[in-house]
Amino acid sequence: MPFRIAHSHNTDHLTKNPLKYALNELARKNITKYATHLFACSQKAGEWLFGERSFTVIHNAVPLQKFAFDPQKRYTLRKKYDLSENNFVVGHVGRFDAQKNHSFLLDVFASYVKRNPAAKLVLIGDGALRKEIEDKIAALALGDKVLLLGTCANVNELYNIMDVFVLPSKFEGLPVVALEAQASGLYCLFSEGVPLETAVIDQRAEFLCEDVTAWEKALIGSENTERIRTTEEMKQAGYDIIKESEKLQAFYLRLQEQAFELG
Repeated sequence: MPFRIAHSHNTDHLTKNPLKYALNELARKNITKYATHLFACSQKAGEWLFGERSFTVIHNAVPLQKFAFDPQKRYTLRKKYDLSENNFVVGHVGRFDAQKNHSFLLDVFASYVKRNPAAKLVLIGDGALRKEIEDKIAALALGDKVLLLGTCANVNELYNIMDVFVLPSKFEGLPVVALEAQASGLYCLFSEGVPLETAVIDQRAEFLCEDVTAWEKALIGSENTERIRTTEEMKQAGYDIIKESEKLQAFYLRLQEQAFELG
């Protein structure tokens, strides 16, 4: 096959091991020599991997109806996890590794919960740093304030129990969880490591520096935000997985036709 597609999904290497980092960096600098088509999940991700070469942004689309806010599921799941409507739920979805910055998130929540004792932090995901995070939760005396739900098959439903979504990552390409949260109508707080284009819904997201006070103030400000329906806005912005998959399928079929023509 005469075509080789490179797709960028991030804005930094996922390893800090010096040898692995050097090898990954070598591959990054040489990838455009061999790829015939360049894709990226965001403008920032494309620029990081491909430099000044032109590339096509392929949206990290989601099944919008699956993530639409459901008040009945909110009631049922909050009851399951012993959460009342008085509990302001701060939610995060992400694997437990350095990129996702859970340690900083716990520092923020430890400060915020002093102002709002009814607040709860829900962490969905698992990973190599789970024990480290559990130890920090205990050290900060947050055992009754943090719910560790692990890896869940019904993440789309669990967005319903949240009141605000937080993503304090050190770096991201264009995180799917941020799109899922917006599809669920949540107000979102993102770190400056998250690309600005992640904010699909106008005035429903903030980008914050890594400062505990700034995040605490943003959480306080988010307490009065309302849940909204965002399906149509997400669709118009190009994040409907049905529409985007059709576009990608059409592209692959064109490549297939070209390959047959080339013999």
